[in-house]
Amino acid sequence: MHTLIELQVILASDLTSSDHQAIRDLCTRAYGEDVWCDYDYLNSAYHVIGRDGVNIVSHALWVDRFLVVGQGVPLKTAYVEYVATEPTRQGQGLASQLLKFLIDYIQNDELQFIEPQVTTSRYQLAALYPEDSEFYARLGWELWQGDLFIRQDQQLIATPDDEVMIHRLVTTPNLSLADSLSAEWRIGELW
Repeated sequence: MHTLIELQVILASDLTSSDHQAIRDLCTRAYGEDVWCDYDYLNSAYHVIGRDGVNIVSHALWVDRFLVVGQGVPLKTAYVEYVATEPTRQGQGLASQLLKFLIDYIQNDELQFIEPQVTTSRYQLAALYPEDSEFYARLGWELWQGDLFIRQDQQLIATPDDEVMIHRLVTTPNLSLADSLSAEWRIGELW
């Protein structure tokens, strides 16, 4: 049985302190440990929150990143992180509902309604580091098959132990999952 929840997008800067704490607590319960980190890049994140009444029961966020396929041009990417559902509510389709909403949202230029200056360019790709690749594959995400790299100081650093999944958007150019894929270096989790 799938339960419908109220979904909304909130900029990190607009989260109340109680919502921020509720999200952190939700992620801790869902992952079985405190996984939340206060990296600077999260200050510009977009949070997708699923509420069942007043309680936050499902969550994901995305940050802007630029991924490069092979030797191509950087693709503006909605990089999804902190996907979590209340453990007692898992298996009810809440995360699936939330992730479908997220993909629809970033493809439909909805950002102009919450932060007009962001709409100078549309997202060309969505990506994430999967905890459960089978779950994401059921929702249309594809596991990257080629080599993964982090770009730092004009160098490519191989990350052979990592996995990345992508979701093609209406603006995604033709690309091969067998090519290499790279992202810019950042403090904290590289992917």
